Amino acid sequence: MLAPGALAAQGYGLYEQGACAMARAGAAVAAPCADGSTLVFNPAGLARMPALVAIGGTGVLPGGTFTSTAAGRTSALEREAVISPNLYLTAPMGRGVVAGLGVFNPYGLSLTWEPNSQGRFVGYRSVLRTTHVQPTIAARLGDLSLGAGVNFGFSSVRLARRVDLAAQPTGIGTTTFAQLGVPANTDFADVDLRASDFAVGWHAGALWQAHERVSVGARYLARQTFRYKDGRADITAIPTGVTAPADVRNPSTGAIVIPRGTPFDAVVAPQFTGSGALVDQPARTVLVTPATAVAGIALRPTGRLMLAVDAQWTEWSVFDRVGLDFERLPREVLDQQYRDTWGWRVGAEWLLGARSMLRAGWTTNEAAAPAQSVTPVLPEAKRNAYTLGLGSQLGSRVALDLAYMYLDQSPRAGRSVAGGVAQNDGIFRFDAHLVGVTVTYRLSGRR
Repeated sequence: MLAPGALAAQGYGLYEQGACAMARAGAAVAAPCADGSTLVFNPAGLARMPALVAIGGTGVLPGGTFTSTAAGRTSALEREAVISPNLYLTAPMGRGVVAGLGVFNPYGLSLTWEPNSQGRFVGYRSVLRTTHVQPTIAARLGDLSLGAGVNFGFSSVRLARRVDLAAQPTGIGTTTFAQLGVPANTDFADVDLRASDFAVGWHAGALWQAHERVSVGARYLARQTFRYKDGRADITAIPTGVTAPADVRNPSTGAIVIPRGTPFDAVVAPQFTGSGALVDQPARTVLVTPATAVAGIALRPTGRLMLAVDAQWTEWSVFDRVGLDFERLPREVLDQQYRDTWGWRVGAEWLLGARSMLRAGWTTNEAAAPAQSVTPVLPEAKRNAYTLGLGSQLGSRVALDLAYMYLDQSPRAGRSVAGGVAQNDGIFRFDAHLVGVTVTYRLSGRR
């Protein structure tokens, strides 16, 4: 009854970890940006960095709707801006060796639907934040650079949903509250599940300068397993104001167990206190963030133009079966059956002058969620994103990078109720506007 529709299975990758790379649609594995974000896009690129400190962030403004097929009713996402900050530090150690530290959020999700949304019984608030603190070291060996780092991951999740009284069993024979006269979609409980954990992983990459105009790069980010052992489900009763329209009798004895006119709120009230099943209680689950492998090439056909193409594989199949354990409620296993995906990133830079750079890009990603797992928790589908940005040298040591991205997701059938693909009852539409800013201060050297 209380299990979120997709606690871990709706993973969400946040690839916009620096305004320079974001403006190229993330095509940066073979052409590191000069702001330290190579700690995210290819640890090997660190070997080419001077001493610097860079700070920035990405603002995400998501929007979306769900329109039911039968009724034509539309529910909307609330437009809530989310900020994802990042920080990069690099320090040359001599003999082609450079050390660095990155703090960034490779996985993030924050979606809130309007209070009376059709899918509120599956989920109306989904929040996932995973922050990596990554110390890294890289070395340059002629035309080849190698780099690796350790990821200390800090993750928190929050899932909130409503519970429909009409769908609940009464404990009187096999009847439900709907059979006793409770209207469908009657909210009687709010469940707010929160949990956090820590995990360790690793990240490695290689970068080869094959020619003065050609570079090739690859990286691998290992999966991490977060075991949320100290989670908690906060459960709040919601008054319904619904009363029994007729006497309810015990089917075995015929005795009246709920007299006509009895508030159903009073009938379920004991479940929210004492030994009831709906008291606040501990909850546990496991979230595995997927491994990622990226390979790419960068070409410089002229002194002013750079073109980059990346191919990215993401191991979303780790989101297969997710177990949810509560202190008082029965264990539930969510069968999500996510699949691995491929994405492509294409970016370009054009040197406008000695101090300015124009950037643009395009990226496309396959959908990881199968048809039965498209829900309000994350209404995922195939996506295309278009980017534009500008880099400017403000002085001998300070640089400013700006980026804008429009994320356009294809409409996709999904469900606002529990069940599988047979319960898909409407169409989800989703888009987002993203703005990135990075300020870089070079402790030595020029851009």
